[in-house]
Amino acid sequence: MKNSKQTIFRKVLTQLRKNVAHIQAVILVGPEGVVDQMVEDSSLDIETIVGEYITLLHIARSGSEDSGAGALVENIVVSE
Repeated sequence: MKNSKQTIFRKVLTQLRKNVAHIQAVILVGPEGVVDQMVEDSSLDIETIVGEYITLLHIARSGSEDSGAGALVENIVVSE
């Protein structure tokens, strides 16, 4: 089952690369951490970006639950 999920994520990443102009990286994060990543710009420090994003994701999850808004379902970050 894990391989089929990885295949689906890889297809999503490939499609994003084709459909989004000027893409530098895509990072898919699930409840257990990073699921997959695609880096187009080798100058990016992807490990630092991933670490910082995971911290932000934990804050967003806690904020959503603590405020009574419910469980975090999706969080999308687009930056320059």
